[in-house]
Parts: sequence; C-alpha cells; structure tokens
Amino acid sequence: DLHRRRHSFPTRRSSDLFLVVLLAAVALTNGADLLRRPFDTQASDLVGTVALRVFLAMAMLTLDWAELAEHLPLLLSGALVQAAITCAIGIGLVYVLFGRGHEGAVACGGFIGFGIGAMPIGLAVMRRLQTAYGDAPRAMLAFTLAASLFPETANALVIATLLRWLGAGG
Repeated sequence: DLHRRRHSFPTRRSSDLFLVVLLAAVALTNGADLLRRPFDTQASDLVGTVALRVFLAMAMLTLDWAELAEHLPLLLSGALVQAAITCAIGIGLVYVLFGRGHEGAVACGGFIGFGIGAMPIGLAVMRRLQTAYGDAPRAMLAFTLAASLFPETANALVIATLLRWLGAGG
C-alpha cells in the first residue's frame, strides 16, 4: 500500500490545480511588472534554491541504489547521447538563431544547461555568462518563456487531458 501511494499518478484534480497555480503566478508577475512593482528576485531565487535542494534531497532518499546500479551502463550511455544531441542543437541552432554573438552565446548556454540538467541550471549558466560578459535581455526573455511557461503549461494540459481520457482522477 505504501509503494502504491508513493508512486501513484497525479489525479485530474491535482493536475488542474497545478495549472491554476502556474497561470496565477504568471498573472501575478506580469501584473507586478505592469504596475512597475516587480517582485524581489533575490527572495524568490532564495526560495527557489531552497525548494530545489529540499526536493533533490527527498528524491535522493527514495532511490533504490542497488536497482539503479544494475542499469548504470544504459543510464550513462543515455546521458552521453543526451549531452551530445543537446550540445549539437545548442551550438548549431540556438547560437545561430540568436545571431552568433553575445546573445547567442548566453541563449546557447541556457539551452544546454536546461537540456542536460534543468531550468535552474540553464538560468544559472545564463546569469554567470551575463555577470562575466554583460546583459543579454533577449536571450533571458526567450529562455524563461521557452523553458518554463510553455512546457509547464503544455505538460499540465496534456496530463489533464490524458487523465480525463483514461478516466483517472476525480
């Protein structure tokens, strides 16, 4: 019973609630920007960093390391293929589309960080590049929209639709 609760699929209600919270956050941040009262990014970055670390610690505690070790060759080969394809797309497409300059390098770094790791890694790479070489606002805007708003909204809609189609959830 504990195993089933730990690994159960989200219900329709929880996926719908996630979508509502996501859209509310988008509305709040855009409303604050329109009123010229933007949110404190240092505080939100700190909360995000703490939440990410807690999530990673919880995820690591639930791993079955013996079972994971059996699949290590497959996991490593998959990671190498993912890294190679992500770097090829980043350098061959993203860098070129952003003009092969400073904006392109920042966007490419963000794309590779996101593709190999996660959105916070992509943002960290972009911030590091901007701190060292100057701002790239077009790359930052494109990356944050492409890496957060669109995939999260699409994922929530697809999951909710799939759950309705399967008749799961309440």
